[in-house]
Amino acid sequence: MAQRKVRSQKVDIDIDFKQCIVRGTTHIEIEQESTSRWICLNADQLVVKGVTVGGRTARWEHKAPMNKIGEDNVRDLMNFRVKYADALRQSEYGELKIPIPDGAKVLKTSPIAVDGEAASESCSYEVSIDYTLSKPRGGLIFAGSSAPGDSPLHCYTDGQCTGARLWFPCLDSLSHSSAFELRVSVPKGYVVVASMPSAAGEELQEQPDGKLRWIFCTRSEQGNYDIPALCVGFAAGPFLRISDPGLPERLTHYCLPFPQAEQDLCFSTRCLSQALVLLEQMLGPLPCGGGAMAHVFVDHPPDDTLSYPGLTLADSSLLHDASVLDQTQPTVRSLVEALVCQWIGLAGAVRPVEWSDCWLVQGLAGHLANLVMRKLEGLNAYSFWLWREQETVCQLDLPSGSPLCSRDVWAHPVEHMSELKARKAALVVRLVEKRVGDNNLRKLLAALLERRPRDDRRARAESLTHLFFRLARKRCGMEVESGMQPWLQGAGCPLIKANFFWNRKRNQIEFAMRVQADALRRAPRDSLTIRVHESEVTYERAIKVDEEFAVDEWAQHSRSRKAKKEREADKSAEVEVVREAMERNDTPLQRAGSTASPGR
Repeated sequence: MAQRKVRSQKVDIDIDFKQCIVRGTTHIEIEQESTSRWICLNADQLVVKGVTVGGRTARWEHKAPMNKIGEDNVRDLMNFRVKYADALRQSEYGELKIPIPDGAKVLKTSPIAVDGEAASESCSYEVSIDYTLSKPRGGLIFAGSSAPGDSPLHCYTDGQCTGARLWFPCLDSLSHSSAFELRVSVPKGYVVVASMPSAAGEELQEQPDGKLRWIFCTRSEQGNYDIPALCVGFAAGPFLRISDPGLPERLTHYCLPFPQAEQDLCFSTRCLSQALVLLEQMLGPLPCGGGAMAHVFVDHPPDDTLSYPGLTLADSSLLHDASVLDQTQPTVRSLVEALVCQWIGLAGAVRPVEWSDCWLVQGLAGHLANLVMRKLEGLNAYSFWLWREQETVCQLDLPSGSPLCSRDVWAHPVEHMSELKARKAALVVRLVEKRVGDNNLRKLLAALLERRPRDDRRARAESLTHLFFRLARKRCGMEVESGMQPWLQGAGCPLIKANFFWNRKRNQIEFAMRVQADALRRAPRDSLTIRVHESEVTYERAIKVDEEFAVDEWAQHSRSRKAKKEREADKSAEVEVVREAMERNDTPLQRAGSTASPGR
């Protein structure tokens, strides 16, 4: 497979909201090996009208292997998986294949070094593609209608992991970043908000047909950075705009016009300024967008929130007023999780190098969102949320499911980003914090932000998961990878029923627990650390887990201080206590024990 890299790309689109049609042109500066005579790009559901390479008209072959899987009469799962993996491999390299015509102008040539020596030569070409997109099935969503009482016509990108190729030709890969310029032409009265800063002095241009062209680029006064194609997103519509009262120069919120829209928008986003301040104290300044952030509320997105650099697209159903009590916490949590993804996420500063790293990105983002919610709502709400997440993961994570960190190369990216895996990943990251400590976890996050993946061969050689555990050994001096392997490579959560009993007569604590039998067969033998809180001291004790039942007892450290009447009452009830202990076979394990899960 020939090496290729996009240096820069310009995307110019004209949107017809009534017909749901997009007419676009893209200019790509691509560099690849001089021996390769084909240029391969990702482009699905697009109708290509014309292609030029280096100023020469070129032919093209446009095939979408993923759309032809169901055409074969395959009835068994094994052959379907084989055809599915083969189609995924072909589409990953490119659906649009362009042979380089004779006489195509080469922009520049440069040597390709391997082990410090020039092994081959690369050539750069400028590729221009004209295309149209009619009633897209994904990538770009048209919502609303012109009917009275309905939301006005608007459109937005849907934030899919492979959604960029669905609305413009590109090199849709995690490991490829480039400079982008986006130009969107919309009717007058429409507002365009994008995941890139506005071009200095060229924000708006009036077209001959009366439309306005909005221009955004990654090379501006607010910053100079490269992003992958999946980080390019925008929303266009007749939005209302307000500035956040907490941070008016940095936070801007948009929503569609409806009765009391501004009041609902102000109330629903009232906690975002405080959340942004808390995240910047933990992770540093906002990485993209020149320190500014925009929230746009649209109709019927595939998820509650879609994150892009400096931009969050949220569902309009999250908006509410003070009279709706049950909606407050879900709205705040969804917006906080999207805000965390500005630092750590698919479109954040720390991105996965490969799709198997999605568990770490989702886990870190989910855990940081929980910490912010603990600051905003208090410890009780945080503890209840953890308990509910642990119960849900233990019930849904079955032994027959897929592991958290799957190394299946040709698995679809969606398979790495399920809701269950995101919930479990946040609990696993909490386990890592328990082992290394909160201060060391902050050091790890700072090191990850310093060594954010870049578009070079060395960065792609090391996965984000391996980098995280290597930094844990280097910065924290602790080996946590071996202890996390059962949670990353295995499936299912062991269920533990446990209880304790304070034996007043012997002045000791009796503890017993029962581990699910199949969990012992799947997981290696290990020890479980429990923390004991007494009135005068708090300490930890290790319980060896090598059989289904585990029983332990130890002396109580604190002295028992009771009144005379209470001691007499204990003596009168001593016979009853002894009888109950004999019925339990001298063990504190009761019939209805509590269930423990990976975060407890």
